[in-house]
Amino acid sequence: MIKNGTMVKQAMAAVGHGWGMGWVLAVCAGIALAMFPLYSLASNPTNIAININGTVTANAHCSFGSDDPIVVDFGDVYVSDLAAGGYRKEVPYTLTCKGEQKPDGRLVEMRFVGTRASFDDTALATNVRGLGIKIMLDGTTLSPGSWIAIDPNRPPKIEALVMKGANVTFYNGQKFTASITLTVDYV
Repeated sequence: MIKNGTMVKQAMAAVGHGWGMGWVLAVCAGIALAMFPLYSLASNPTNIAININGTVTANAHCSFGSDDPIVVDFGDVYVSDLAAGGYRKEVPYTLTCKGEQKPDGRLVEMRFVGTRASFDDTALATNVRGLGIKIMLDGTTLSPGSWIAIDPNRPPKIEALVMKGANVTFYNGQKFTASITLTVDYV
């Protein structure tokens, strides 16, 4: 206990008796350390664990809703309607893409591959001479083999348009088919 500065006087007297200033510093440090546990008892920390997880996708990819071939059935096609511009049917498909997006948003490209029609470079051939299929993306003709950038979050509407070449004659009941490969890839 300190009374009337007695401890300070004793410390000063100790310095005078050769104990040195180190003793005074040791006493001050002891007082400071004695106060520290009082501070740490006053706080009551609470801890919680944080778990962080995720999946790195190094190779972005796209997939169609099914591995089965897409079928577009035109049913009966009338020659008079072909002369007026053709038949148009929507190609039903589902596209899901996962991976990194580039800043300009052009990360996915699409193309159709097949044999070109002899009468029109923008049409694909069928098994019937003079009858072709044009592929339309959102109303615009896509040339066979040409890549076009698409937004995978809003895949384009794809339509197939049956059309005929000039000076072609068809007979009643003639069946037609065409095989086309749709490819979607990250760029």
